[in-house]
Amino acid sequence: MDAGGIDDSWRQQPGAPVYGLRAGVEEVTKALAEAAQDRPEEFRA
Repeated sequence: MDAGGIDDSWRQQPGAPVYGLRAGVEEVTKALAEAAQDRPEEFRA
């Protein structure tokens, strides 16, 4: 499934609800929508 462009790639990073999720389109779409843009300190540059 298309999860968006590079600007939305943060939604799939470790710690995000979709990271490692094995589910169908509806579940993945929901998990992507639930992702928070706040990143843990260890993921910040």
